[in-house]
This record gives sequence, C-alpha cells and structure tokens, in this order.
Amino acid sequence: MRSRGFRCAVVSVLLVWASWAFAATDAVVLLHTNDLHDHIRPGYDGVGGMPYVSGYIQSVTAERDDVLVVDGGDVMEKGDMLSFVTKSAVMYEAMGRVGYDVGAVGNHDVAYGVAHLRECERLAGNMGLVCVNYVDAQGKPCFAPSKVFDVDGVKVGVIGMTVPKGEGAFLGTKASAEAVAAEAARLKPEVHVVVLTCHMGSGDCRAVSKLAPQVDVFLAGHTHELLREVSVVEETGALIVQTGQYACYVGRLDLVVDLDSGDIVQHDYALTKLDHDRIP
Repeated sequence: MRSRGFRCAVVSVLLVWASWAFAATDAVVLLHTNDLHDHIRPGYDGVGGMPYVSGYIQSVTAERDDVLVVDGGDVMEKGDMLSFVTKSAVMYEAMGRVGYDVGAVGNHDVAYGVAHLRECERLAGNMGLVCVNYVDAQGKPCFAPSKVFDVDGVKVGVIGMTVPKGEGAFLGTKASAEAVAAEAARLKPEVHVVVLTCHMGSGDCRAVSKLAPQVDVFLAGHTHELLREVSVVEETGALIVQTGQYACYVGRLDLVVDLDSGDIVQHDYALTKLDHDRIP
C-alpha cells in the first residue's frame, strides 16, 4: 500500500506540472548587435559587414513575427571611408533599412555632437535611440530613456544606458544605475520583459543588475566581448549577452515568457558568424 507521503508527493508534482501546462506563455526573439563601428562594407576577410547583418536579420524576420532588433551602441568611427565622409549618417540610414527597432547611444556616437546624432536618428527611420544617462545642461536625458514595443503580443520595454565616457554630460556610474532602476520600476507594470541595451561591458552590467534587479536582459557593448553563451547574474537571474565587434556576428536570444508573472521561463542563445559563404 502506498504511503500518504508518497501520494502527497505525486499530487504536488502533478500540481506543478499543471501550473506549467496551463500557464499563459509566449515567445519573443531578440536579435542584437553592438560596436558596428562604421563597418558598412562587406568584411574584407569574408566575414561580416552591414550587407550580411541585413541578410541574416531579414532571413529571420521573414519567418517570424515576434522579433525585436536592437543595437548596443558605437555605430560610429573606426570603420570604412564612406561612413567616415558621411559622419556615419550612411550607417544609420542602412540600419533603418535593415529593420532595427531601437539602439543605444555609444560613447563614439556623440563624436559629432548631439544635433548630428539626432539627425542620424531621423535618417534611421523607425529605429529610435534610447539613453537614460546622457543628459543636457539641465540634467534631462537628451534622448528618450526607453521605448515600449508590442512584439506579437509580448510587451518589451527597452531602456538605454551608455558608459560615462566621451564628450558631453553623463550621469555618474551609480547615478546611471539608479536611473535605470527607476525606469525599470516604472516600466515593469506595463511590460512583460525589461531589456537594457547597455553600452558597457559584462562586468559593469553585473554591477548595474544588482542595483536594478527588475532588468531581465542586458544587451552589452563597448568592451567588444564575444560571449558565446549567456552569462547569468547569480543574484538577480538577469541574462547578459554581447556580440564582439565590427558587424561580424549577430546574437539571437529566444525567450519564452510567462505573460502573467513576467518571468522568463526559458531562454536559448546563438551567435551567428556572418560568413559570406553561408549568409545571404
């Protein structure tokens, strides 16, 4: 005869299984790049360049309706002559045509001033720039702190943050993290997932996560790290990813989200190398 404890254990397992089976979940795909640095031409070594970023992204969006395309900043400088002579305007126009939805402001992106970057944002069409910690003389953000997207039923709030470095006025590191925390707290009641497109390295993202635990995903940049696997912040459960540099890779983070709790119940990650022999 089965013991009462055994029967209770079976019932508990069945209840947990039932809660998973009937939870309202949905999927969203985050495609992301960082530190493109004006590499608009095909890469000379057979890898990368904006034509191949475009080919890969459009091959995914042709098959899925639940895709959000995000850049982690430093679109400008260090790259091709065409980009240089247009002060990177051609890069932003290309990103708009590729289908980017939102981008961070990198420290190199303010090289020609805020007015020029705003003009580049206009050329990028539907791709808005977000940055919570690049501020004007009155301490107000020069760009929208965040944007909210309805991605085929999953509401995603994207906050922008940049490394306090370069021309212009930045909030300090701690003040920047506190601003992110406040913006995440504001967004959380109206979205399922909070993403920070953060032009800072993975180590700094970990520090920010501890001060802004409501951020679910960090799309990192600035340090040109090639993270082949998701890095998970132990204290908060936040996910950190980064794609290296110079338009050589696109990252793909597939999320399954509990629409009731806003929890990420499953994630899968892949880095796609933009090999000219394989990418359209």
